[in-house]
Amino acid sequence: MLFDYTTVSPESITSDVDETHARAEDIVDEIDASSDHPTYESVLGRLEDIGDMTASLFGRTGFMGYVHPDEDTRTMGQQLEERISKWGIEISFRPELYRALKAFADTDEAKELTGERARLLEFALRDFRKAGHELTEADQARLKELSNRLVELGTQFQKNIADVDDVLVVSRDDLDGMPDWYADSLEADENGDGLGITMAYPHVVPFIQNASRRDLREALMFKFNNRAREINRVILAEAVEIRQEIADLFGQESWAHHVLDERMAENPENVFDFYDSLLEPLQAAAREEIAHMTQLLRRDTGDDAAVLLSLIHI
Repeated sequence: MLFDYTTVSPESITSDVDETHARAEDIVDEIDASSDHPTYESVLGRLEDIGDMTASLFGRTGFMGYVHPDEDTRTMGQQLEERISKWGIEISFRPELYRALKAFADTDEAKELTGERARLLEFALRDFRKAGHELTEADQARLKELSNRLVELGTQFQKNIADVDDVLVVSRDDLDGMPDWYADSLEADENGDGLGITMAYPHVVPFIQNASRRDLREALMFKFNNRAREINRVILAEAVEIRQEIADLFGQESWAHHVLDERMAENPENVFDFYDSLLEPLQAAAREEIAHMTQLLRRDTGDDAAVLLSLIHI
């Protein structure tokens, strides 16, 4: 059944989260009850059901914090996104779920799994280990605290960006190269000095791609890329410290080592080697692009030196 987004309200999405989490908790109880006779369907299959429910839930609730036209609904969506994320962390820390998963991993059925199902079991065990089930009780408690704090920081980081109401004020003459519908979509700025290009993607992307005024494109891009810069700088600093502490709990050298040991790259050294192998061909391609951009700039303005000066070292 298709979800009717026209009926969304702060009350409806709150109720949706409550009901979905209640159903998921029932599944947790079912998984726990199957620990004495675990099967693929009773453990891994049901864990997948929880993951599917949570992912779908975000699309109906937390996502509203980014796109809904009503401010109260957006605010509630942002709050619920944090709640959903924290609940997802809570699930990974449940000892009864890890117990059931390990019990299933020891069965003959688990040992005979192949293909995607075997891979799912491998990843599930890995993810629960990443939740600290093999750490000391004190370290796991600290890991849970740090993980929840990362969720809070991530939510606040995104909210700070979404809340930016900065605009680039332009006149209609500044919109050369833009279609009429674009100018009509802009509102007069609060001082009545012109039209305000907001930081919304439907305003930013078309202007960057099509506007004739290079100086204004540059000004808009600077504003867009620096949204909430100062306040989010503090959040990033704390997040970096938290990530390092999490890595320390697992005896890893860095956060990069901690996350890459479960990915194709395996370790930061392989990533750096890969980057080094790309450097020479990318530099060659960059030189060709600079030459082309220089021709375009010379044609449009007669000035090719100023904008490309910073790229000469490539």
